[in-house]
Parts: sequence; C-alpha cells; structure tokens
Amino acid sequence: MKGPPEIQKMFADILVKAEQLRKEESAGGGPIDRDPPLPPSGGGGTPSGMEARLAKLEAQMDHVQADLAKLSGLPVAMAEIKTRLDALPDKDWVGAKMRNWVGGGVAFLTLVTIAAKFVHLG
Repeated sequence: MKGPPEIQKMFADILVKAEQLRKEESAGGGPIDRDPPLPPSGGGGTPSGMEARLAKLEAQMDHVQADLAKLSGLPVAMAEIKTRLDALPDKDWVGAKMRNWVGGGVAFLTLVTIAAKFVHLG
C-alpha cells in the first residue's frame, strides 16, 4: 500500500487484528461476544441509561405531535389558495382583453380621423 508511513502502519495493525479475530472465532466455533448480553425482560432495566434516553425520546415525540397538529389545517388552506388562484384571470384571458381594447382603440381613432376629414371638407 502506498501512502504516509503512519497510515501504512495503521492499515497493517488493522489487518493483524482482523486476522487475530478470525483465528479466535474459528477456534471458538463462532463469533466473539464483545458486549455482555442484556438482562432478560421483566423490568430489570439496563445499566446503560436506557430509561433516561427513552424518556427524552418520548418528550421529543410530544413536540413532534404538537407540530403535526399545527399542520393539520394545511390541506384546507392549500385548497382555499388553489380555489382563489383558479378564479384569477390567466394570461390568455388578459391577452384577449388587451387585444380587444387595443383593437377597439385603433378602430375608434380611425373613425375619429375619418370623421375629422369629412368635417374639414364641408
């Protein structure tokens, strides 16, 4: 393996340790237990602070449930917003109205111009 000597040594130590574990497992007939087993159920508890961790998780779940309750009205609010947006005119409607107004304005100006020519002739 290439690399700094410290990393080469660490890698070699890991390989040696892995080989030792393989030999121990094969000699014992199975995997090595590295942690003691948990006590059987029945309220004995564990010395690892499980009760405190569980209480903390339960308290956090209360906060999560409260936050989810605040979001319960969100679908109704989104439906109301969608209904309002659907009622707004879209760009095709606005474009058609603008064409009508511009066309009407041009037609009006044309008629006024023609009428002005007739008034000056008379």
